[in-house]
Amino acid sequence: MPDVKLWGILARVSVYASKELVLELYNFFSCLLVFHEKKRTGLR
Repeated sequence: MPDVKLWGILARVSVYASKELVLELYNFFSCLLVFHEKKRTGLR
């Protein structure tokens, strides 16, 4: 029975970690896009 509990915890942690990773990637790419747009439009 402890195995089931452990798998539940692992699943929860991995879901949480993947959400965090997605957020980090999203922030990173949006920053890159903003930077690219600023460079393209000539830094208003």
